[in-house]
Amino acid sequence: MSRDNLLKKIWDKAQLEITKFSSKELINFLNSTEANQRLYGLVLIRKQIKDGDFSNSYLELAIKRIEDSDNNCRWQSIIIVGEFIEKMPEKVWDVILKYGNSQDEDMRNAIATILLEHLFEFDFNQYFAKLKNEIRNGNVQLIDTLKGCSTFGVSDYQKQIDNFILNIERGKNKVNAS
Repeated sequence: MSRDNLLKKIWDKAQLEITKFSSKELINFLNSTEANQRLYGLVLIRKQIKDGDFSNSYLELAIKRIEDSDNNCRWQSIIIVGEFIEKMPEKVWDVILKYGNSQDEDMRNAIATILLEHLFEFDFNQYFAKLKNEIRNGNVQLIDTLKGCSTFGVSDYQKQIDNFILNIERGKNKVNAS
Protein backbone atom coordinates (compact mmCIF):
# COMPACT_ATOMS: atom_id res chain seq x y z
CA MET A 1 0.00 0.00 0.00
CA SER A 2 1.38 3.41 -0.95
CA ARG A 3 2.10 6.02 1.69
CA ASP A 4 -0.73 8.23 0.44
CA ASN A 5 -3.21 5.35 0.52
CA LEU A 6 -2.05 4.35 4.00
CA LEU A 7 -2.42 7.89 5.29
CA LYS A 8 -5.89 8.19 3.74
CA LYS A 9 -6.96 4.88 5.26
CA ILE A 10 -5.73 5.92 8.71
CA TRP A 11 -7.24 9.42 8.37
CA ASP A 12 -10.61 7.91 7.37
CA LYS A 13 -10.47 5.53 10.36
CA ALA A 14 -9.72 8.43 12.74
CA GLN A 15 -12.61 10.50 11.35
CA LEU A 16 -15.02 7.75 12.39
CA GLU A 17 -13.68 7.77 15.95
CA ILE A 18 -16.08 9.38 18.40
CA THR A 19 -13.92 8.90 21.49
CA LYS A 20 -11.81 11.81 22.71
CA PHE A 21 -8.52 10.26 23.70
CA SER A 22 -6.59 11.46 26.72
CA SER A 23 -2.93 12.41 26.47
CA LYS A 24 -2.04 9.16 28.21
CA GLU A 25 -3.96 7.13 25.62
CA LEU A 26 -2.37 9.09 22.79
CA ILE A 27 1.09 8.49 24.27
CA ASN A 28 0.40 4.76 24.10
CA PHE A 29 -0.23 5.06 20.36
CA LEU A 30 2.79 7.31 19.85
CA ASN A 31 5.13 4.97 21.72
CA SER A 32 4.12 1.92 19.70
CA THR A 33 6.80 -0.01 17.84
CA GLU A 34 4.38 -0.09 14.89
CA ALA A 35 4.59 2.95 12.62
CA ASN A 36 0.90 2.62 11.71
CA GLN A 37 -0.08 2.90 15.38
CA ARG A 38 2.12 5.97 15.86
CA LEU A 39 0.62 7.47 12.71
CA TYR A 40 -2.88 6.72 13.97
CA GLY A 41 -2.08 8.51 17.25
CA LEU A 42 -0.84 11.56 15.37
CA VAL A 43 -3.89 11.61 13.13
CA LEU A 44 -6.11 11.36 16.22
CA ILE A 45 -4.35 14.42 17.63
CA ARG A 46 -5.01 16.28 14.38
CA LYS A 47 -8.67 15.26 14.53
CA GLN A 48 -8.99 16.41 18.14
CA ILE A 49 -7.41 19.75 17.24
CA LYS A 50 -9.79 20.04 14.27
CA ASP A 51 -12.64 19.37 16.70
CA GLY A 52 -11.51 22.36 18.80
CA ASP A 53 -9.28 20.71 21.41
CA PHE A 54 -6.02 22.69 21.42
CA SER A 55 -4.31 21.03 24.35
CA ASN A 56 -0.73 22.25 24.73
CA SER A 57 0.23 18.65 25.45
CA TYR A 58 -0.44 17.89 21.77
CA LEU A 59 2.35 20.23 20.79
CA GLU A 60 4.80 18.51 23.12
CA LEU A 61 3.71 15.06 21.94
CA ALA A 62 4.16 16.07 18.30
CA ILE A 63 7.59 17.59 18.89
CA LYS A 64 8.76 14.29 20.38
CA ARG A 65 7.74 12.46 17.18
CA ILE A 66 9.42 14.80 14.68
CA GLU A 67 12.45 12.53 14.48
CA ASP A 68 10.29 9.44 13.88
CA SER A 69 11.86 6.95 11.49
CA ASP A 70 8.58 6.81 9.55
CA ASN A 71 8.24 9.70 7.11
CA ASN A 72 4.44 9.86 7.44
CA CYS A 73 4.78 10.18 11.21
CA ARG A 74 7.42 12.87 10.82
CA TRP A 75 5.28 14.98 8.51
CA GLN A 76 2.13 14.53 10.61
CA SER A 77 4.07 15.62 13.68
CA ILE A 78 5.23 18.76 11.91
CA ILE A 79 1.68 19.47 10.74
CA ILE A 80 0.52 19.31 14.36
CA VAL A 81 3.29 21.71 15.40
CA GLY A 82 2.08 24.06 12.67
CA GLU A 83 -1.36 24.15 14.27
CA PHE A 84 0.23 26.08 17.16
CA ILE A 85 1.76 28.92 15.11
CA GLU A 86 -0.74 31.52 16.31
CA LYS A 87 -0.96 30.25 19.89
CA MET A 88 2.72 29.55 20.55
CA PRO A 89 4.83 31.08 17.76
CA GLU A 90 8.05 31.10 19.80
CA LYS A 91 7.76 27.38 20.49
CA VAL A 92 7.23 26.79 16.75
CA TRP A 93 10.23 29.03 16.07
CA ASP A 94 12.34 26.81 18.34
CA VAL A 95 11.29 23.78 16.28
CA ILE A 96 12.20 25.61 13.07
CA LEU A 97 15.65 26.41 14.43
CA LYS A 98 16.28 22.86 15.56
CA TYR A 99 15.06 21.02 12.48
CA GLY A 100 15.44 23.65 9.77
CA ASN A 101 19.17 23.21 10.19
CA SER A 102 18.98 19.44 9.62
CA GLN A 103 21.28 17.66 7.19
CA ASP A 104 18.16 15.80 5.99
CA GLU A 105 16.71 17.57 2.94
CA ASP A 106 13.25 16.08 3.47
CA MET A 107 13.23 17.42 7.03
CA ARG A 108 14.22 20.89 5.82
CA ASN A 109 11.48 20.76 3.16
CA ALA A 110 8.88 19.85 5.78
CA ILE A 111 10.03 22.65 8.05
CA ALA A 112 10.00 25.15 5.15
CA THR A 113 6.59 24.28 3.74
CA ILE A 114 4.70 23.48 6.91
CA LEU A 115 6.23 25.73 9.55
CA LEU A 116 8.46 28.53 8.29
CA GLU A 117 6.28 29.81 5.47
CA HIS A 118 3.21 29.79 7.72
CA LEU A 119 5.12 31.49 10.53
CA PHE A 120 6.04 34.14 7.95
CA GLU A 121 2.33 34.49 7.17
CA PHE A 122 1.73 35.05 10.87
CA ASP A 123 4.49 37.66 11.36
CA PHE A 124 6.89 38.03 8.47
CA ASN A 125 8.91 40.98 9.73
CA GLN A 126 9.70 39.54 13.15
CA TYR A 127 10.57 36.01 12.04
CA PHE A 128 12.39 36.94 8.84
CA ALA A 129 14.63 39.23 10.90
CA LYS A 130 15.28 36.39 13.37
CA LEU A 131 15.98 33.96 10.53
CA LYS A 132 18.47 36.34 8.90
CA ASN A 133 20.31 36.68 12.22
CA GLU A 134 20.45 32.90 12.62
CA ILE A 135 21.85 32.47 9.12
CA ARG A 136 24.39 35.26 9.64
CA ASN A 137 25.43 33.52 12.87
CA GLY A 138 26.32 30.36 11.00
CA ASN A 139 23.13 28.31 10.76
CA VAL A 140 23.71 27.95 7.02
CA GLN A 141 21.35 25.01 6.40
CA LEU A 142 18.57 27.48 7.16
CA ILE A 143 19.33 29.05 3.76
CA ASP A 144 18.07 25.89 2.04
CA THR A 145 15.07 25.84 4.34
CA LEU A 146 14.35 29.47 3.45
CA LYS A 147 14.66 28.66 -0.26
CA GLY A 148 11.87 26.12 0.18
CA CYS A 149 9.38 28.70 1.44
CA SER A 150 6.53 30.27 -0.45
CA THR A 151 5.29 33.75 0.37
CA PHE A 152 1.83 33.01 -1.04
CA GLY A 153 2.04 35.78 -3.60
CA VAL A 154 3.19 38.55 -1.25
CA SER A 155 5.72 39.99 -3.67
CA ASP A 156 7.35 42.35 -1.16
CA TYR A 157 8.17 39.43 1.12
CA GLN A 158 9.44 37.35 -1.78
CA LYS A 159 11.69 40.22 -2.91
CA GLN A 160 13.15 40.52 0.59
CA ILE A 161 13.82 36.79 0.73
CA ASP A 162 15.30 36.67 -2.78
CA ASN A 163 17.55 39.69 -2.10
CA PHE A 164 18.77 38.24 1.17
CA ILE A 165 19.57 34.87 -0.41
CA LEU A 166 21.29 36.54 -3.37
CA ASN A 167 23.39 38.70 -1.05
CA ILE A 168 24.32 35.70 1.11
CA GLU A 169 25.37 33.76 -1.97
CA ARG A 170 27.40 36.73 -3.21
CA GLY A 171 28.99 37.15 0.19
CA LYS A 172 27.45 40.56 0.86
CA ASN A 173 25.76 39.37 4.04
CA LYS A 174 28.45 37.93 6.25
CA VAL A 175 27.91 34.48 7.62
CA ASN A 176 29.95 33.78 10.74
CA ALA A 177 31.44 30.30 10.83
CA SER A 178 30.32 28.38 13.88
